[in-house]
Amino acid sequence: PPGVPTVLCGDFNAVPFSPTYRRVAAVLRDAQRHLPWGQRRRTFPSARPMLRLDHIFVSGEVGLVRVEVPCGALFRAASDHLPVVADLATGSVSAEVLRPDTRGAAIRPAAHSGSRPERP
Repeated sequence: PPGVPTVLCGDFNAVPFSPTYRRVAAVLRDAQRHLPWGQRRRTFPSARPMLRLDHIFVSGEVGLVRVEVPCGALFRAASDHLPVVADLATGSVSAEVLRPDTRGAAIRPAAHSGSRPERP
């Protein structure tokens, strides 16, 4: 519902621009889409990520503080998909988080996590 902070995340088995992805992205924001192109990370398969199938979607009431796809040996061994991790904020904090910095970035990307970036 409008005005209610909403988070939807998981293994969608849907690449960006697939019908499933587009249907969700029409209502909620993809956390990784707010990162610069070189910062977006693929999640599948974990050994050599080729596709971005795992997503975190948030409503406008949820602020994005940090987004990353960790890819250390433990993450690669735990699943055939790499996790997508985000620090989120709600309430009055979310308005502060989304205020652009001096470079115009809406969120602060995590340090390079080592997984392969998504191509434009």
